[in-house]
Amino acid sequence: MKRIKWFVDHFEEVISALLLFVIFILLGLTILFRLFGISTTEMQEITQYSFVLSIFFGISYAAKTNEHIRADIVLSNVSEKVRNWLLLFGNVIWFAFTLGLAWYSLPFIENMMKFVQKTPFLEIPFWVLYSFVPFTAVLTAIRIFQTNIWGLWKEMRKG
Repeated sequence: MKRIKWFVDHFEEVISALLLFVIFILLGLTILFRLFGISTTEMQEITQYSFVLSIFFGISYAAKTNEHIRADIVLSNVSEKVRNWLLLFGNVIWFAFTLGLAWYSLPFIENMMKFVQKTPFLEIPFWVLYSFVPFTAVLTAIRIFQTNIWGLWKEMRKG
């Protein structure tokens, strides 16, 4: 049970680290294979998709650690009470955006399933790759709620 909780708490980190490891290894192999004239198109495709997926999981990680981009200049020039309300408002908007992204990407994926387009070399159906958009958007929304909204709300209620 303790290992499962650790994995849930560090899911984005583990997946991102594995994807970056895959990218590192495959880029090294690509350089090596090119020396011998071996085709590396499949490895390049895996590298590209791994890079994009690592970005999606990185967004969720940034939400979890509250290390995302925001305009702190406004927040540093207001009282703590106003700052907390602005942060809460911004996080609720971000939360709604990620849920909207997940919701509105589902019909797009359903449409892709009908036409069964595949990647050029690995022949992975595109809908499989695009399904990571709503998955990581929901994961990001969960992390926004966990750390940013709920944590800030509890802090505001104390003080």
